Amino acid sequence: VMITAGDLASLEIETQPTRTIAGENILGSGGAALQVRAIDAWTNDIAGAEISPSPDGFIFAGPSDPVRTASNGIASFGTLSTSDAGVNYRISFASGGFSTNSARFNVIPASPEDLVILQQPLGGVVGFVLTPNPEVQLTDRFGNPTTSATPYHIGVRMIGSEFTDGSTTNVTTGAAGTATFTDLIPVTNASRVVLEFDINGEPVAMSAPFDIMSTNDFQPDEVR
Repeated sequence: VMITAGDLASLEIETQPTRTIAGENILGSGGAALQVRAIDAWTNDIAGAEISPSPDGFIFAGPSDPVRTASNGIASFGTLSTSDAGVNYRISFASGGFSTNSARFNVIPASPEDLVILQQPLGGVVGFVLTPNPEVQLTDRFGNPTTSATPYHIGVRMIGSEFTDGSTTNVTTGAAGTATFTDLIPVTNASRVVLEFDINGEPVAMSAPFDIMSTNDFQPDEVR
């Protein structure tokens, strides 16, 4: 006797998402595709039900088309992804007026590849430390701030002028992935200079242009 499934009554998530890296597919334990089962009121599997995924707290980075359930009532989602690092995300799956939410999961940043400038230089005076101190933050390729147990060496050089020999132009990132340059002292005055920051010797970020004034233009007590 062949039993035909009734109308859709509920959706059940068979494979829940686990912690994911930004830019990679959102998968379950062991790298399994997320799976959602469509069943009728008697828990019979329903084939051909169209199930649509929706992100909660983030944005999908790639295809997120609906998937139809197979003969076993299961729809598999193996290519959902996001570039947004964050916590307590979830995915809602819906079909025919019924929906269910996944377990909460986190997305961690990808490997550090770039820098964002947290504190731009606002100007400087020859012989005085640049204030406020320039500060940069490691980010992944999507712009997510990153932390790393492995210290990264962040270097800086000034294009259009130079720093004194005593200036510290290489700083190791701290636990938060930031690097602050606290004793950069320009040697010569110049207009529209920029700071070029590098990660382990590879230039990745440029500051906004700023001016270096001579001490003749300012009294020492005016320098902050």
